[in-house]
Amino acid sequence: MDTNSEDVTSPGEDAQEADLSEYAATKAKFPDAPVLYTLEEVAEIFRVSKSTAYALMKKQNWPHLRLGTMKRFTQGDLEKIDAIHRHPEDAWLEHAEARARMRMQRPRIGTRAAR
Repeated sequence: MDTNSEDVTSPGEDAQEADLSEYAATKAKFPDAPVLYTLEEVAEIFRVSKSTAYALMKKQNWPHLRLGTMKRFTQGDLEKIDAIHRHPEDAWLEHAEARARMRMQRPRIGTRAAR
């Protein structure tokens, strides 16, 4: 009996190959376009969970782009995030200054409001 030994690829591999070929086609069409990373990819790069990355993004005011409701990160954003974690005292100071600005902007409502 003659058997053919063909490479059998799983549906996941086909989708991955399609994504890579789509990426290559887009990169060829727009060679100067920046690479944008998703929050999941950023979490993978920094080796934290997606929920931890999201919490840190909100707490530490990570730089990012908003495209509608999506959040995307450039290579420059990743370098700034890395710098925040390499020099946490500077990040804490910036965060404290941002919180102070927010407090000053809040309206005073309730008893003994400033007049």
